[in-house]
Amino acid sequence: MNTRRARFLTALAIVFSAGPQAMAGGGGLPLPAGNFSLTAQGIEASCPGGSCVTLSVIEAGAEVRDGMGNACGAHAAVVNTVPPGASPPTVVPSVTAVLKVIHYDLASGTGDESLNEYSGGTCIGANFINTGATQLVSGTLHLS
Repeated sequence: MNTRRARFLTALAIVFSAGPQAMAGGGGLPLPAGNFSLTAQGIEASCPGGSCVTLSVIEAGAEVRDGMGNACGAHAAVVNTVPPGASPPTVVPSVTAVLKVIHYDLASGTGDESLNEYSGGTCIGANFINTGATQLVSGTLHLS
């Protein structure tokens, strides 16, 4: 193999192994990576067995994201029906959330990611160890 071809293949391998933000060419909004705190508040529908219930959810916790679009973290949640009923809100002291970017637009910084939430399991960085975990929720979130 000649030297020029070897340099080209080495450079190509470095770009592909560096992840999506390295290919952005300096423009756009790279995927966030590192340690993050999170808070979320919103309304969601829960449809077990075909009948849907509207829920108000408040969450607070922390997560670790890597540059390849993986994230893992734990949070606490308070969930209540909308409108509130006779039952008090449900407090969930520990939920493990596992996320993976499905699509990400560097130009706008928007995209979609899969979400799976578990009772149990462990995060080691952005990686999920599912020993003893029970899946509670799955879905898709929009990043904006």
